[in-house]
Amino acid sequence: MARAPRNAELLALRGRAALQQDDLAGARAALEKAVAADPRQAAVHVDLANVYRGLGDLERARTEAEAALKLAPRSAGAHVAYGLALGAAGREPEAAEEFGAALKSEPDHPDALFYLASVELRAGHAAAAVPLFQRLLAHAPDYPNAAAALAAAQAQAAGSAGAAAHGGASAPAPPSAAARVRLRLIRTSEAAQAQEAERRLRAGEDFAAVARALSIDGSAPRGGDLGDLAPPDLSEPLRSTAAALAPGQVSAVVALPDGYALLKRDR
Repeated sequence: MARAPRNAELLALRGRAALQQDDLAGARAALEKAVAADPRQAAVHVDLANVYRGLGDLERARTEAEAALKLAPRSAGAHVAYGLALGAAGREPEAAEEFGAALKSEPDHPDALFYLASVELRAGHAAAAVPLFQRLLAHAPDYPNAAAALAAAQAQAAGSAGAAAHGGASAPAPPSAAARVRLRLIRTSEAAQAQEAERRLRAGEDFAAVARALSIDGSAPRGGDLGDLAPPDLSEPLRSTAAALAPGQVSAVVALPDGYALLKRDR
């Protein structure tokens, strides 16, 4: 029994359970110990990469994902973890390559389908995104945000087709009010504060009230209201988060270089 705390498998299970509960600090502590006890488990490196990404430590996230790929080059999870770390750093073309590599190993991997489709949609390739979202929903109909993302991709693809039919495909359409969204933000300096905000929102509290109580952003007195803006105006990872939100939807906690955030799309 005295050896149990050093058991890599047990530590990995504890870390994964903490990660699933959004306890990033607890997950990090357990998974770092698991890697120290046995550095040969690719899945543990994947989980640790996701923890570091959630904490905003993108360099260590990439390092752990690379370690997982060295141990298991065909691991879809490792390719997705690496792609997410690259995407969070703004390297979306490289991220797309990793999501594509994941799908070569597991053609119906839900995360790989969702994130590759999301990258295609943000790049303006709605026609490529639509079948990816459709494949995802065929295999994982309850995947978070997938149905809303498919609807957005289909609307964008229809708009592009209409523009092409009227001879407008040669030039990009000018920004329009339809491309703008109304967002609210809660920003915190510590993960625990962001998790408290998320807990209160899940319990039914109003986003604006929680923003006034907990947010350190300049928008806090306005209930986190950022006004009308286009998602491309935001920096990553808020840009990707905002682009995936449906009206009325609240994001999960997002790690920023200088803290943590939650976004709500009002309309």
